[in-house]
Amino acid sequence: MREPLLPLPPALSSWVRADRAHLDAPLRDAVLTWLHAVWPFDGTRIDYAPR
Repeated sequence: MREPLLPLPPALSSWVRADRAHLDAPLRDAVLTWLHAVWPFDGTRIDYAPR
């Protein structure tokens, strides 16, 4: 019998234009807040692309 596959953490990335670089951190924070509030997965395992 096969071992059950463990779910991978959700992976995401976002970006802003260079002339809006100051919005990168607020966008990341807003997306993470939304994910923690709305999606039914363990929010501590979200794999957000590094900056």
